[in-house]
Amino acid sequence: GSALIAVRAVRAASRSADAASRSADAASRSADAAESSDRRARTPQLAILLSDHVLAPNDKVIYRVRNDGPQDLDGVVVHPPRPPDRITYPIAITGAGWADDEIGLGPLAMTQETRFTLCCGTARDVPEFRVVIECRAGTDEWLLTQLLPPPRGSQGES
Repeated sequence: GSALIAVRAVRAASRSADAASRSADAASRSADAAESSDRRARTPQLAILLSDHVLAPNDKVIYRVRNDGPQDLDGVVVHPPRPPDRITYPIAITGAGWADDEIGLGPLAMTQETRFTLCCGTARDVPEFRVVIECRAGTDEWLLTQLLPPPRGSQGES
């Protein structure tokens, strides 16, 4: 009889330990989900606006980057587009020389704007340009991929 009681006690203790482990796992998942949700809520919202459409053969276009929140950014870095045509389209901080690779636009407070210049090439038809933008606020960092407005306009002007 006492062996049977001992076996039942071990099973009950095992079930209790399993339940505690499941409860701890659920609490951990819940905390991770809350942290993920908080991080998503703090994801920078950047508006990228075209200053003016340019007609071919003009090959330089200026984009404005505005921080629409939800917080000031300590750093914004833009990487040049890498379209499928494998052509290099250089970027620059507007008013500065062309960069070898990415450009650091510096800190960007909420509602503030900064500018960068893209060399879009002289062709009338240009590819879609997507850029990767690194944003930093305190110890948080985000990698955003953004489609740039088309430099030649949507009417296919010539």
